[in-house]
Amino acid sequence: MACSKLFSGDLPEITTYIIRYLQHDYKSLHSCVLVNRLLCKITIPILWENPFSIIRRESRPCNLLDTYLLFFDQEDQKKLMELGIPIISSPLKKPVFNYPMYIKTLNTPRIELHTVDWINNLSFLPNLKPRTSSPYFTNLEASTIWFTEEVKPDNLNFLPSYAENTRMDIKKALSDPAKIIDFICLALFKLFINASSLRNLTIGMDFYYGQFSLQVCEFMLKNPNIVTSLENFSMELIDVPNSPNFNYSFFTTSILLSCSLRQYVDDPFNKYLSVEDLGNLIKFQSRLKSLSFCHITSNIILSKAIKHNSHTLTSIKFEFCDLRNNTKFEEVKYLVNLKSLQFIGCKGITTELFQSILDLPEPLKIQSLKVDGQTSGVNLLLQKIGAYLQHLELDLWDDDDREKAFESIINYCDKLIFLRLTYLKDNNLPQLYDIIKNNQHLLYLSLQIKNHFSGNSSNRSGVRTGAKILKELGQTLSISLKYIELDFPIYPIDLRNFLKICKRKNLRFNKFLIRNGNIENVDITLFALSEFIRELGIKYVAYQLNCYYNSENVEHIYLGSLIINIQSRVIMKRYSDMILRVSNFIV
Repeated sequence: MACSKLFSGDLPEITTYIIRYLQHDYKSLHSCVLVNRLLCKITIPILWENPFSIIRRESRPCNLLDTYLLFFDQEDQKKLMELGIPIISSPLKKPVFNYPMYIKTLNTPRIELHTVDWINNLSFLPNLKPRTSSPYFTNLEASTIWFTEEVKPDNLNFLPSYAENTRMDIKKALSDPAKIIDFICLALFKLFINASSLRNLTIGMDFYYGQFSLQVCEFMLKNPNIVTSLENFSMELIDVPNSPNFNYSFFTTSILLSCSLRQYVDDPFNKYLSVEDLGNLIKFQSRLKSLSFCHITSNIILSKAIKHNSHTLTSIKFEFCDLRNNTKFEEVKYLVNLKSLQFIGCKGITTELFQSILDLPEPLKIQSLKVDGQTSGVNLLLQKIGAYLQHLELDLWDDDDREKAFESIINYCDKLIFLRLTYLKDNNLPQLYDIIKNNQHLLYLSLQIKNHFSGNSSNRSGVRTGAKILKELGQTLSISLKYIELDFPIYPIDLRNFLKICKRKNLRFNKFLIRNGNIENVDITLFALSEFIRELGIKYVAYQLNCYYNSENVEHIYLGSLIINIQSRVIMKRYSDMILRVSNFIV
């Protein structure tokens, strides 16, 4: 039987595993769809299981809704016509595949984001004249140049620092845009719920959005059976006016008692649900693998949630939490299967907090660790778990704590695959080189200098530190390195010398990212980079510069041709599309 499959070329089991590796590479997935019938049948469900995660671009609108609205029933299509959007008259026929049935992940803010984008690109709707204010959020643009995939000499595509266009203002003349958006989003949600077995759901509500997320909650309360298949559930409740009659506590209680979760994210619930009730609810979840806490100040949730899910929990993240009341973090001793631990912007990250971990006779086999903020005692934690650590991200603000932590990495962590170190200063550089030398299997390296974005060209301290890093870094890098991110001011001569050393050592990076805080000699820096790209075997390049593009600036005049030169040799990506962090390695 196996031989018949082999000779017939029909290997769906193996092919599915291969295609699954491309699940975030939409360009490659689209290519697979066109190969043959087998690859098409395997690829389509993967391509459409989380479609709203696609990054929204101002210049490249996403056409998801053109497809999904073809599955609306006649009543919904009639309602859309009444609202001024004649979907019934669409020339497209109903697709061969039932795309709504493949969706596994829903995020309500992202559905709204794509709906606004789709409406703004409807050619048959008149533009809004004059342009008026919108009830939807418009974020400020930052002064950053992006060098992207599609660049023409006469039309450079320089974008703001946000890789995604998150503007929520309506550009089309509609009688009631908020009502239309809410209707389309809720109809899409019902379509997906009825057609698929949803696995991951995020509900986000704040005053920037309409009533759609609130309507979703009300719909779920009336149809509790729809959440039985949920594995990952997250709520982001910031501030929701105009909904005084909605009982958030009752809703959350109903959801948590109706499904068996693998992941739960709390963001801050103390405004709508008592921590005691929430702790008791999480206690009854028997399949939780991941917990994320945001803004908690009580240890009640912590103790109940962790202790009663100790044999299933593999990942815990704390964001902006006040852990000063959890003086010993005693619950961690129950987490025999913990693989990932993250503390981001929290208070109370001290030696006392880690004491329970330090006192364990057998160390926890933590493979991924991130610590960000004002801390102490991280060096002792690294000594305890260093033998198992593979992914490490340290953003330590205190100079003394950073120096102690680096020393522990040198002495106890020699199996690192991913390493990101920030707030680097001159006195940290000898330790940095020793860390890299001791981890010869390092595949991913990210380095950042402390506060190097000064907004002007006089950031000499950052430039000096950046020059020192590049002078020695090339000598210490291992040939195994596939990804490198340099996030500090870079002068052309320093970059050229670094790349020469990499070429001499035959280092072959697959991805090379530069976020340059030096706004001088932009064209020379890019030319230096373009010289070595092909010779180093680099496949993907991202370059970000912290300044405005000025077509009359002498340094900027030749940027178009330089970017085209780079683009002809490699694939240029947006910086934030390529960055890697500890979270990318957590299963």
